[in-house]
Amino acid sequence: MSASPTCTPATAPLYETDHRAREVWRQTEVLADLGGFYRAFGLAERGERGDHVSVELEFLHVLAYKTAWALERGEAEHAERCREAERAFLAEHVLRWLPDVAERLRVVGRGSPYEAVGVLLAAYLQTEAERTGPAARGRDPRWGRSSPAARRTSRCARSRHEGARSPPRRPSRGRGPRGSRWPSPGC
Repeated sequence: MSASPTCTPATAPLYETDHRAREVWRQTEVLADLGGFYRAFGLAERGERGDHVSVELEFLHVLAYKTAWALERGEAEHAERCREAERAFLAEHVLRWLPDVAERLRVVGRGSPYEAVGVLLAAYLQTEAERTGPAARGRDPRWGRSSPAARRTSRCARSRHEGARSPPRRPSRGRGPRGSRWPSPGC
């Protein structure tokens, strides 16, 4: 299978602020909140921006690791603190925008490996939402409807499947190479 030429960063952006916050002050607010979560657990951002899907999912991995580490050592209070942070992070960040990404990958990447990634991501998000309580949703409560990015993607996906010309791509933000972002996972 070859990668779908229609599934690009322009049609399936992988940054939370591209989905939730079009105004600069909201982008700053989202990035500051994410940074607060990371710093609260002794993590420093390196490499990719803090609102990238890989960073947010890696943070969930770190929280799961710290929870398991605390439980293994008999530190129930630390484990509960990690669980509370996980629930809050899912509700305030991950579940507000990643369901849109999963749907975009599934629709725009139809017939390519991106479709399978979208299906897997949607299943993971649904499982986490059911396990932790918040409902997985592709809607942002600030707008009260589907996010502007979700509406654009739906239009782009439909137009591409109908043979229409694609919208112009946004310029690159000059992201650096991906490297290890987190220090050792000990609590």
